[in-house]
Amino acid sequence: KDTLKKVEHNEVIKTLERGGVYAIQTPQGFDKEILLDAYRKAYKDGFYATDDAGLVERAGYTVRVVEGDALNLKITTKDDIILAGAILQMLERRYEGRDWI
Repeated sequence: KDTLKKVEHNEVIKTLERGGVYAIQTPQGFDKEILLDAYRKAYKDGFYATDDAGLVERAGYTVRVVEGDALNLKITTKDDIILAGAILQMLERRYEGRDWI
């Protein structure tokens, strides 16, 4: 996995320990009422988060983590599409001749 660095003004401040640090995937699942409450509070305060978990955490709720899969990509850029295509080709070769992947 990647080394994690704290950076300010394009300069490395320090290297972070990986223990307890996770790359969090989307989509994320929450109880409807908890998620609505978190969004209402964020809207009222003008707060922006990069994911639903950030809003739920800020609203004071516990956010639990479940193991994900590195092949579960979030497609947001052209590079992501290229990577997803390569993964699909790999899976097609791996499971060639089967009716399922």
